[in-house]
Amino acid sequence: MDDVRSTNVSEPLEEDKALSAEQALKYAEDLAELFSLEQARRKALEAANKNLRAEITERKRIEKELIQSEQRYRSLFEDSREAIFVTTRQGGYIAINEAYLELLGYTRKEILKLNVLEMYADPAMRARFQEEMEARGEVRDFELQLRKKDGSIVECVITATVVRRGDGADVGYQGIIRDVTGRKRAEEMLQHAKRMEALGRMVAGIAHEIRNPLAIASSAAQLLIDGDLAPELRTSCMQKIVSGVNRASVIIENLLTFASLTGELTVTDVHLDSLLRGTIRLVEDDARKQNIRVIYNAPEDSPVVNGHAGLLHQVFVNLFANALTAMQEGGILTITVEKNGREALVMVADTGRGIPRDDIEKIFEPFFSVSSGGLRKGLGLSVSYSIVKQHFGDIQVDSIDGKGTTFTVRLPIK
Repeated sequence: MDDVRSTNVSEPLEEDKALSAEQALKYAEDLAELFSLEQARRKALEAANKNLRAEITERKRIEKELIQSEQRYRSLFEDSREAIFVTTRQGGYIAINEAYLELLGYTRKEILKLNVLEMYADPAMRARFQEEMEARGEVRDFELQLRKKDGSIVECVITATVVRRGDGADVGYQGIIRDVTGRKRAEEMLQHAKRMEALGRMVAGIAHEIRNPLAIASSAAQLLIDGDLAPELRTSCMQKIVSGVNRASVIIENLLTFASLTGELTVTDVHLDSLLRGTIRLVEDDARKQNIRVIYNAPEDSPVVNGHAGLLHQVFVNLFANALTAMQEGGILTITVEKNGREALVMVADTGRGIPRDDIEKIFEPFFSVSSGGLRKGLGLSVSYSIVKQHFGDIQVDSIDGKGTTFTVRLPIK
């Protein structure tokens, strides 16, 4: 039998176990790269862990501040003396504070079953409130009346804003309600006192205005009754009687006009140029006697207004007469007509004593007169003001004390 040399193929040859220099170098480089990557990964993980710990710490701080803020908000919400609410757009209650419950007299359990619309004394005001909220996104000092649980009415003002979702959709309203019932009553009492004061001045003015001419007429009549008088004195007495009666009649006529200005006017086309020229003719003689020059300026195409010619005539008679009274030592009366868009402007300017600043706001009150004698007593200006307002116009006054006064009448052009 032949001698056969056998070899175990499962064992590597000696030369297979040895690495070449290139392989060893490559192997070392790979190990270095893996080591470097591992170090970088560890550093990244350490940095991430550090950032995460910082983020967790920050989140905990923010959560703590939010909790504290929520507690402060809740404290402010509940402890506020102002009535605070949050509702849905449909009027359902989301949140209310104790002041709100005290304002309307309900318990929390009772009011949460109700709709805010049930609190409005006038449901139409809720519609107006919502219209403004939807249009502007807020309301400020919106006046309304709310009905309390016992049925009484409380005067309130509300300041509110719209509550929106993240997508901008309106979901409700939040705001504050203040009870102004006491303030309203105080204002009404003040207005009533002012009305009574004005009424007292008016009654005193009427008594004074009527008493004087009647006293003169009465004295003249007594002279006629007591005995024979010379013809000249008899004529003078009769003239005083007629003058006194006429003066009293004018006052009564003004009172009737003043009282009747609440009704509707029967209007016609009124040519201002013709009306003013006719009115100027009535005062020209008195102006001449007082050394007053009258200047009239008007455009060729004088404006036409819708109005009551007789009442407008009375307005300008009163203004012209007041201007003459203000210029006892002579001066210039200037009447100017202008157009300003759809308005006709009539300016009555005098060079008289003017009106003190403190009296400007009172001159349209009945029987008001300035101490300097620049305005006549009576109903003239108050009647003029009422007539102009009834014609949908306006009357304004500008004056410099000691230098003159200008009344401007604005009337809508036809």
